[in-house]
Amino acid sequence: MVNNIVPIMLCGGQGKRLYPLSTEFVPKQFLKLYGCFTLFQYTILRVMSNLFSKSIIVSNLRYKSLIEKQLAEIDYESCLSIFETNIQNTAISITLAAICLNHYDSDAIMLILPTDHYIGKLDNLLSIFLDAASHIINNPEEILLFGIIPYFAETNYGYMKCKSRANIEYSDYYYKYITCINNIYKEKKPLTVDDFKEKPNLSTIQQYIESGEYYWNSGIYMAKVSTIIESIKFLAQDIYYLCENAIKLSYQKNKYDDAQCDILYPTFENNFGSVINISFDKAITEKCQNLKMFPINTDWYDLGSFNAMKEFYYAVKQPIMWYFG
Repeated sequence: MVNNIVPIMLCGGQGKRLYPLSTEFVPKQFLKLYGCFTLFQYTILRVMSNLFSKSIIVSNLRYKSLIEKQLAEIDYESCLSIFETNIQNTAISITLAAICLNHYDSDAIMLILPTDHYIGKLDNLLSIFLDAASHIINNPEEILLFGIIPYFAETNYGYMKCKSRANIEYSDYYYKYITCINNIYKEKKPLTVDDFKEKPNLSTIQQYIESGEYYWNSGIYMAKVSTIIESIKFLAQDIYYLCENAIKLSYQKNKYDDAQCDILYPTFENNFGSVINISFDKAITEKCQNLKMFPINTDWYDLGSFNAMKEFYYAVKQPIMWYFG
């Protein structure tokens, strides 16, 4: 029985590609782009089941009031909120969450979630997460990714090579995509990731798609917290110790009992330099040798640009709201 999956909500991004709809003060994850809730709220709602423990939320301090308001609207309490005082990338955010989680539950499974995506067919998604968690319990040294077969060349995504993949034609794409994924997924086992590249150039991506061996990276990860910690220590030691020190300074400054604290404000020293601005995909995933991937057999959209929003609207037939939460 899997009962300690801890969602890690990454919601500190600025959503610059959706400007001026998304701004640095109210970025896209806190907007109602479709339906009745914001993208952040929909992400929280997906993990409000007995399968998951309470979430750890990682964001920027300027979004604290937005987050508290939107959590209250859906009657949800996180187990820990980490509010960064600087604009940082996901390597820092995930490392902060991993160190904190490891402190009070070193046996936990991290489910790292972006909070700006549309994912349909919730039952399918939860079934994949449950199978993935069962796999992690039996293979604790692995890091799992969740992939989507690409159907156009998108330079803002990461790409992973998995040889066990059938080509699909792009006419009647959705039906053929789901059929293909369901055939792959029958064994409920992940595929081996042979290579991972974060945001390659356009010509490289076109070669990837023509090869029929690559998936988009959805940005969702699952792994034992201890495995994430060890990977960061081995591949990005400077990031690990920077974050560990920031957490210690935060506890000292605020005089918190670290076993009871539910809000954390990491305090970084002034000399951290450019190490802060690197994604987890670039700092860790590209260098990992222990990656596996579950294909997502449901509709998925990264609502990061106006072109993506247009495609989403026509494919899913969701009325687009475009107003603040």
